[in-house]
Amino acid sequence: MMRQSITRYMAEKDAVYGEAFRLWREGKDTLEIGRIMGISEADAHRRVHIMISHENRRPARFVKHGTLS
Repeated sequence: MMRQSITRYMAEKDAVYGEAFRLWREGKDTLEIGRIMGISEADAHRRVHIMISHENRRPARFVKHGTLS
């Protein structure tokens, strides 16, 4: 049951942010994305920016205490 709610949550997030990012990758600009999705250009820009930053985010590094010094 918990697994299903997690996948539903991810599907909802993908529906909100993923569509704008897919359109961005197809070569559309934020004004066109806003018109297609029925949102403002600023909101389309924000959604694309969020997905780009999540894509480029580096994974956390777990280093034992004192190994970097």
